[in-house]
Parts: sequence; C-alpha cells; structure tokens
Amino acid sequence: MLCLSSLLPHPALGQEFPTKPITIYCGYAAGATTDITARALASGLEKVLGGPVVAENKAGGGATVAAGLVASKKPDGYTLGVVSTGVITVRPHLLTLAYDPLKDFTLICQYSRYIGAVTVLKDSPFRIPEAPSLG
Repeated sequence: MLCLSSLLPHPALGQEFPTKPITIYCGYAAGATTDITARALASGLEKVLGGPVVAENKAGGGATVAAGLVASKKPDGYTLGVVSTGVITVRPHLLTLAYDPLKDFTLICQYSRYIGAVTVLKDSPFRIPEAPSLG
C-alpha cells in the first residue's frame, strides 16, 4: 500500500546560519560615513540573523585593500565587504589588483546612496543661477 505522504515533497533540513560571527570589512577609515553606515548595517543584520555581525575597518587604496581581503576569504557567507562602486568599476582599469571584480564577488545589495554637493560660504559671490520662468 502506497503512503500518501510519500508523494508530497519533503523539505530538506538545512544547517543553521550563522553558526559563527559574520565579518563586514569596510574599506574606509573609522568614523567615515561609510564606516558609520556599515556599522548600522551590521547592527541590523544581527537582529535579523540572530548572530553576531562585526564591522571591521580595512582602509587603504580607496577600499581596494578591503576588497582584496574579502576576495581572499572562503566564500561561505561569513565575510562581506562594503565598498564603493569605484572599487568594482574604475580601479580594475587603472591598477593591478588582488581581485577580479567579475569573478571574485557577488554583489548582494545596495544599502545606501551617496549624494554629493559643492558648497561655498554664504558670503561668497557664487550663486546658483535662477531657473528660467516657464510662464
């Protein structure tokens, strides 16, 4: 006699994750904007994953030091890197690097966006031109 439950899919029992601390390497100096956001990301991930997530600074080379370090680690999900797009898109065309951005990394999320501005002192003669009126 055939048991009906043998026809139903049985979910595989996976391993617990994380079973050890996750490290996020930040390619910029302590106290920099990217460092602050990486630490906030680590704090949020701790709450979601239920395990320790540590943000560690590895500044240097415009974040290429951190990217090279991440590329050298075992691809097991316990090492993450926070870098700017320049590390992935520009520097490979300018420098010989310890990583290949197309082969060594999987981009998993964009968690912030940089918006730059040029400013001057209020008393400066420089001003943004008025937009022309359309009416």
